[in-house]
Amino acid sequence: MMAKVNSNKRAALDFLSFINASPTPFHAVKSVKERLSNAGFKEIRERESWASTCQPGGKYYLTRNGSTIVAFAIGKKWKPGNPISMVGTHTDSPVLRLKPVSKKQGVGFVQIGVETYGGGLWHTWFDRDLGIAGRVMVRTTDGSIIQRLVHIDRPILRIPTLAIHLDRQETFSFNKETQLFPIAGLIAAELNRTSGGSKGRDVGDANGEETGNTADPTPLKAMAERHHPYLMELIASELGVTIDDVLDFEMILFDTQKACLGGLLEEFIFSPRLDNLNMSFCATMGLIKSLEGESALENESSIRLIALFDHEEIGSLTAQGADSNALPAIIRRLSVLPSSSFEDARSEESYSTIGGEEGLSTAYEQTLSTSFLLSADMAHSVNPNYAFKYESDHQPEMNKGPVIKVNANARYATNSPGIVLLQEVARKADQDGEGCVPLQLFVVRNDSSCGGTIGPMLSAALGARTLDLGVLWSGDYVFEGTAETLELLRSKGKMDSLVYGVGKKIVFVTNNSTKSRVEYKKKFEGLGIPTTLEEIFSSSYSAAIYISRILDLPQNKRKVFVLGESGIEQELRSENITVLGGTDPAYLRQLDASEYDLIATGDPTILDPEVGVVLVGLDFHINYLKLSLAYHYIRRGAIFLATNIDSTLPKSGTLFPGARSISAPLIMMLGTDPIAVGKPSQAMMDAIEGKFKFDRSRACMVGDRVNTDIRFGQEGKLGGTLAVLTGVSTKDDVLNGPIRPAAFVDKLSDLLELKN
Repeated sequence: MMAKVNSNKRAALDFLSFINASPTPFHAVKSVKERLSNAGFKEIRERESWASTCQPGGKYYLTRNGSTIVAFAIGKKWKPGNPISMVGTHTDSPVLRLKPVSKKQGVGFVQIGVETYGGGLWHTWFDRDLGIAGRVMVRTTDGSIIQRLVHIDRPILRIPTLAIHLDRQETFSFNKETQLFPIAGLIAAELNRTSGGSKGRDVGDANGEETGNTADPTPLKAMAERHHPYLMELIASELGVTIDDVLDFEMILFDTQKACLGGLLEEFIFSPRLDNLNMSFCATMGLIKSLEGESALENESSIRLIALFDHEEIGSLTAQGADSNALPAIIRRLSVLPSSSFEDARSEESYSTIGGEEGLSTAYEQTLSTSFLLSADMAHSVNPNYAFKYESDHQPEMNKGPVIKVNANARYATNSPGIVLLQEVARKADQDGEGCVPLQLFVVRNDSSCGGTIGPMLSAALGARTLDLGVLWSGDYVFEGTAETLELLRSKGKMDSLVYGVGKKIVFVTNNSTKSRVEYKKKFEGLGIPTTLEEIFSSSYSAAIYISRILDLPQNKRKVFVLGESGIEQELRSENITVLGGTDPAYLRQLDASEYDLIATGDPTILDPEVGVVLVGLDFHINYLKLSLAYHYIRRGAIFLATNIDSTLPKSGTLFPGARSISAPLIMMLGTDPIAVGKPSQAMMDAIEGKFKFDRSRACMVGDRVNTDIRFGQEGKLGGTLAVLTGVSTKDDVLNGPIRPAAFVDKLSDLLELKN
């Protein structure tokens, strides 16, 4: 059994979920924010006053630029001028970033212009399956501008090496400006896609310059001129907006291969971005774990703080870098926060208790003089193939403890008092019954260059848990032990050896849109599985919620044309949405010859002008008429939605066409994919989270289909994913496929074996 769920690997698997959800500093900060919010931290902003907000016993966080985050907890015995315990890390890694004008091509290939960020080993980026992720500035329907995050987690780019027969150089060398551009497609395919070869959009010359003219002058070239149109369509589609709504972006390339456990005994973590997301994760979880007890801050007189900075890889000298005013400004504001002993912590008179204005005027300096900063950055274990590169008496070994970095030229901030203090902390762990923490010392060789951290610059400047289940049955057969396993998960105190805590909330998530939640409840009960309507979340219900509560449809465009069964119709009507198509007998017929002209001209007798959405699900009565109407509704501006992207439907021990097979003709005709609202769409995850208010980091997705169920859990940044081999995906899919769960079992009831 792969990565069987147990306490020894729980932390590693949690970290894997964190790093796979964090391809950019923006996503890393988003992941940290979610964990902090779930732990009771409150978001504050730099531009606001903290006097009435930040109170002893409180937990807070703030961000800068969306890529730097600082979080802190204030002890209940805090007084102005008291010390602050700090851990500093960084969120960025060396990457390739899209250029402001990335549209390039060469000898028949569509290419993307990129620039290097940081000091990367750029030869390792060749021949990898690359996706893109980052921050997008989007104009909303009301004209305001907001930032949205994009994570296109599939291979769309590759930097190809030259064939070995054409270049047998022993040392791989290349030009970063001319030979590091990824290929994204073929020009011929792009021309055909943009409709009709030379009649389509001009893809530009070999240097990426647009050869056409724009009608309206703008300060900068339009985004669709600066970047390839299909790339823009892909990004816009991910966000559910139009290309014109995308104003700018900061896009980063990343390897789509997931971080995973490795080694013969799974003793390693194989992962990108370990420097320094590992320390960012440890700092975040360390702060959260230290506050789990109700009395954690009761006798605390200091502030516990973590700071995760961006731009360490390029020197930190930016507004969101460690060499900015960010941390000093925050500490200055925290140092004068009043204590809880004041009758009115918000009144200026209360400050007289600590010596008036004179006492407060030196609180910042007092705080700095007694505070301690731990600069946490990854250290390099000795490499067995290059052991000679390490100083012989300072070779860090795996599993021999944290590494204290020392450098005589102050590339690291360590000094003797700091070493002694850290040793005392390590000894205290033994006194607390946790065992003494071993430490290691590291210096570089005199004939080797030394790296750097944020330590010196900061030193200089400062002096409800959920198990989310998917498919549980096959047809009308419920697998042995399923009901008992669900009952065990719901019960209190019986699963501590499997997941933390007691009492699990279960949500049944299904992509099958043919039934309503009421019908699914009846099916559950018929299979001997008691459940409530609130525990069922189907793709048809998700679609209804998305259309009624998220899409801002005009009043005259609120009807929905359906390719699907009664389950969709029932859920849409429960949200007071008017339905056309679907199971209506008027649409279960052939297209009459006289109706071609009516459709072509948009005659309202056949094309209702108030249809604003076309929703496609599994339709057992699909026909040419419904496809034709759906196509022309979308051509006339209707939003193209799909309940899910399952291409097949498991039934009677084999597979049949699924919902994506129904939408496939429309996809081929339109040249675009629908917005999916079922697994693995995060629109569905957001809707579930909004309804149940659960902690994603302590939830597990269980399902039998890796490309929807497991991907749903991974992209939703759930704490775990568990595959069951009772449905679509095979053991080979689970072990060797591109999407791999954290664990798998033959059947759900295998969890019963872990109950004791």
